[in-house]
Formats: sequence, structure tokens, C-alpha cells
Amino acid sequence: MIDIHTHMRGTPIEILTYMDYFNVDVAVVLGGLRTDPKTLIKLCGKYPNRLVPFCAVDLRENKIAEKIEEFVRLGGKGYGEHKVKLRVDDPRAKEIYRVCGELEIPVLIHLGWERNGWNLDVDGFERVVSEFPETTFIAHGEGWWREISAEVPPVAYPTGKVKPGGKVERILKKNPNVYADLSAWSGSNALSRDPEFARGFVERFKDRLLFGTDFYQRMFTPPLLIYTPFKVIEDLNLDEETYRAITHENTAELLKL
Repeated sequence: MIDIHTHMRGTPIEILTYMDYFNVDVAVVLGGLRTDPKTLIKLCGKYPNRLVPFCAVDLRENKIAEKIEEFVRLGGKGYGEHKVKLRVDDPRAKEIYRVCGELEIPVLIHLGWERNGWNLDVDGFERVVSEFPETTFIAHGEGWWREISAEVPPVAYPTGKVKPGGKVERILKKNPNVYADLSAWSGSNALSRDPEFARGFVERFKDRLLFGTDFYQRMFTPPLLIYTPFKVIEDLNLDEETYRAITHENTAELLKL
């Protein structure tokens, strides 16, 4: 199995322990504004067959393109987690998308909603992925997954039946450069709130969905939140081909592992 979405603070011991317990072979370790890219790449480099580094830069700094190019040269495999309190189509963010497209690395982006302000909004995201067709985007977060339904109440994690025709499906259908990260409660909730719809959704987009947990080292991560993504996938009773695509093959192909 490959986990597309984990975080690490300090040494890799805790994340490797989690991986061994849940039989996860490879984990993508996401950087952030408080994570030095060189340090993260060095730590992951001690376990090259198990830990894959993504990195991010502070948009308030200069020479953003040069910094992204440097961590790719050092071994970074992707950009993320892109989680900033800007509109998703802010010009500063667009510079990241452009550079990552040129470098052929994916951008894992957390789409929030009005209450938290991260990378608003889904309509802007739809415009961005069309504007940068050469850039691969991995969409994640409550602002993304709540849009799996065509009817979206004003809450982060809607419950109940999904009405077909949501923006998530529309964006995935129209844009082959967009993948969806199933991690965290946002992804688990989207697939568990309406199992009948979820099975069809997963079958339709089995080549675009990526398994993840959002494991967060050195922070309070309730065990249930780590266990839930595994249980949600198991409860869907997917065929072997679909299961392997989501939990391994899509990410392996995307990151050339």
C-alpha cells in the first residue's frame, strides 16, 4: 500500500511504526511552511524505499521558482501540502502551479471552505486546473469533498445521501490532470455517507483516486482517524483491480515509484 498523505515532525520513527502496523509499504511525507525542505529530504533519504518527500515554500519569500527547482533537484517528488489562506487562483499560487507543471511534479492542495479560508474556492480551482493543463493536481480537504454532492449544505462535513452531479465529478470528468486524495475525515466522510453512491463513484474514477490517511506525527492524532480510511475502503468491497489501483498503482504511476 502507498499512503499519499502523511506528515512528519522530528525523526521518522513514529511514521515508520504506523506504516509497519498498518502494512503500508510507502508513505508520501508532506512538507509545510514550518518544515525545512532540505531537512525533510535528508530524513526521507534514510529510507528511500519507504518515505517519499513532498515540499512547500513560503509564498511571502522571494525566488519561489528557484526554491522549488532546488528541492526537486535534491530529491523532492512533489509539492505539498499547499495549504495557505489565499484564494486558490491567487497570482502567487499560480506561480507555484506553473513551475510544478514545468518540473513535472504534482501539487497536493488542501481546499478549505469559508470558515477556514484555505485555498478558496472550488469554482476557482476548476478554472485553475483548466488554465494549467500540464500541471497535475491532487485535490484534498473538506472544501473539495463536500462538493461530491450537487446539494451542499453550509457545513464542512455534510451527511446523508449524495445527489449526483456534484462539482467533484464534473472536475474529474473534464480534467485528466486532477486526482483526488481520499485522506482524512473529509475523504472518509465523502465515501461513507452514501455507500451505494460511493461504490459507483469509485468505479468510475478508480484511476484518479489515491489512498491516504493524513497521519500526523507528534500531534494528537486519535487512532480512530488513522484507522477510518482503511475501514472505509474495506467496507466498499471493491474488486481487486479497483482496490489495487486506489491503494497502490495510481500513486506509483503518478510519482514514478
